[in-house]
Formats: sequence, C-alpha cells, structure tokens
Amino acid sequence: MTSTGSIAVAVELEPARADPPEQVILRAAAQLAGTAVLAGSIATVFGFVLAFAFPMLFLLFLIPWPLVPLAAAAGGIAGGAGLAVVRALGWSATVERVVVPLMAAVGSIPVLLAVSAVSRASPSWLWVAWIVAAVAAAMYGHQRTLRHPLDEWRPVLVRLLVGIGLAFAIAGVFMLPSAPWFGGALPTFLAVGGVLLLCGILISLGPFPSRTSAGLAWAGFSLLVASITAVIVGMTLQSTFGARDGAPTPPPTVWAGDPAEFDPTTDVPRDSVADDLPLPTLEEGRAQFAALAAATIDAAGPDARWRDQPGAVVHEVDCGGGTMMLRIEAEFAMGEITDTTTDEQDRAVTEANLAAADRVVLAWSAAGLGTPEVLHGEPILGGAAMSSVDFAKVDFAFGVAQPHIEGRCLPVGQPAS
Repeated sequence: MTSTGSIAVAVELEPARADPPEQVILRAAAQLAGTAVLAGSIATVFGFVLAFAFPMLFLLFLIPWPLVPLAAAAGGIAGGAGLAVVRALGWSATVERVVVPLMAAVGSIPVLLAVSAVSRASPSWLWVAWIVAAVAAAMYGHQRTLRHPLDEWRPVLVRLLVGIGLAFAIAGVFMLPSAPWFGGALPTFLAVGGVLLLCGILISLGPFPSRTSAGLAWAGFSLLVASITAVIVGMTLQSTFGARDGAPTPPPTVWAGDPAEFDPTTDVPRDSVADDLPLPTLEEGRAQFAALAAATIDAAGPDARWRDQPGAVVHEVDCGGGTMMLRIEAEFAMGEITDTTTDEQDRAVTEANLAAADRVVLAWSAAGLGTPEVLHGEPILGGAAMSSVDFAKVDFAFGVAQPHIEGRCLPVGQPAS
C-alpha cells in the first residue's frame, strides 16, 4: 500500500517595492502645498456662503476673503519647500515644525507685495492678516501630512489641481472685477480654474476598469473643456468688440517730444497761434507753477491723501538747448479703497474723488488757465494767462485722482525772442 505524504512548498513573497526617498519627500511637500491651497479655497467659499446667508457677517470680516486662497497658496508652497529641505538634510521633526511656518511667513511676503501693488489695497493690518493666513494654512497642511501621509500620487495631484482651480476661480470672480485694468483677464482666470478643476476630478476617477469607460470619461472631459473654451472665447470677443464700439476713446497720452509742438485736445500739431504766445522765463514759470500747485492742494481739501509730500510737487525736466520744462504729476484719494465685496465705501471714495477733481479744475481756471474744454468726458485746460503751461487735466486710476499739468519748454535766463 502506497501512502502519499503532503509536500509543503515554501513560497517566498516578494516585498512591496518602496518608493525612492526623494520621491517620498517630494510627495510629502506636494501634499502639504495641495492641502494648504485647498483649505484656503474651501474656507473662502464657506465664508462667502455664510456671509450671503447672514449679511451682518460682512461687517465682521476684516480680512478680504478673496485674498485668503492666494495667501494659502503662497504659504503652502513655501512651507512645502521648507519641509522638503528639512527632510532632505535629515534634520529632526522638531526643526521641521519650526521651519515650515517660518518659510510660509517669509515666502508669502513677495506675493503680498505683488497683490498690494496691483490692488492698491495695502493697509497696515493686511500684512498681518496675510501672514497669519499663510502660516495657518501651511501649519494645517503640515499637520495633515504628518498624521495622514499619502503613499501614492493620485490624491496629492487631485488636491493640488482642485485647490489651485478654486483659487483661480475665486480670484476671477471676486478680485478682478474690482480692478478695471484686469477686467479682460477675468475670462482667462475662469477658464484656467475650470480646466484645472476638471483635471482634478478626472484624475480622482481613474484608473478606469476598461477602455470603454476611459473613452467615455475622456470624451466627457473633452466636451466640458470645449464648452468652457467656447463660452470664454465668446465672452472675450463680445467684451473686446463691445468696448471698441461703445466705450469712449481714452484721452491722448503725453508724448515724448516737445509738448509745445502738439495740442493735447486733438493730439495733432498746434496751430501757429499757439506758437506765437510769448514764453516767460524759467523764474516766471516757477512762480506760475508754484501758484498752481498751491491751488491744487487747497482745492482738494484737507481730507485728501496725497501720494507725495507736499501734495503737488513741481518737477523740472531738461528740454535741451538751454530750456527747461515744468511739470506736476500728483496723485490723491479722498479715502481708502478696501477691495471688499461690499462696495459702498469704495463708491463713496470714488464719488469724493470726482468731486475733488472738479474743484481742482475750477481752481485752475480761476488761477488763469482759462475755461476747461471737455474732451472724451474729461476737462482739459490750456495755458491762457499761465503762459508757462501747455495743458492741464485730471486723470483717474482705480480709487485715485491724478492731477497733471504739463509745461512748455522755457528758456533759462532771458526770454526767447
């Protein structure tokens, strides 16, 4: 009788392949950045939903909410870079907890400078609020990275793409409309944000079990991208051609040549009558411009906040050939533009700027610059009795008024024959 014994076969399982250390470090840094950006974007959306549900909350929010995603992005990226450096150098976890928020604070400052320069909303408290938001976002992302480290790239990429897409969309909807010079960028911001959001959603759905499901997913994705692109292109074309047809032509810019050669009201060479006006000496021109500077400051009133001190500074420009030109390029505002969603304060400041500009124009006319002529909705004055002046006008930028007086090239010393 034959007995069959059981034969045990030892099967050696192949250990799971570990990722290279540099990839683990890079993934952790990307996870921190993506979590911070996504947290800032979600907090902004949640804040706006609460504010619309309870309008009184608008008065309690001191931080301009549209800036939170930008601060979170700056802090998260800088904090992620600090995490990567610490881990690559093999420093301790204690050092990492100090370096990440410090890098977030320092790395967010250049972005703050750029935002302040663009939006003109740079009150002192904004610096503190910005840095606090950047550090808070980086610390939150760091804690999430320490507690729940991700061992694959898909969720990391989804957080990055969705967070950055939301940040672009928030910036496009809430920030760009308050900056007229960026109005044309609104469709682009919305398109970029929408495509990034769709990319994040598509990555979160994969990998697909079959070619059919993958094809359907890509077809839907392509259709959505094509739809967004078509809508954005249509909005851009409508805005562009609508502006060309209906918007008034902007006033002519100051030319580089001798200002006495052109008429600012038509942007064509002056006629011979203007050339026959006798030129005063430089000293007489200085006296006339000093009087105009004083009249400008007095007309604006004590509530005006001037860019320069004193408010209207007279500059002297060498015209060459023994002549000098005088010029005043001032800037003031009757309040502070807040760039918040409640534009009542901003509207009041803008109306006060317009009223102050009207007073300045009337003061110039009373000082001897003649009767203002309206060109494209803006008053422009000629020299008249003030023979050292070529033209004077008040331009407007976002939230500020800009009185501008351009002089003629005056002889240094004896008057020209």
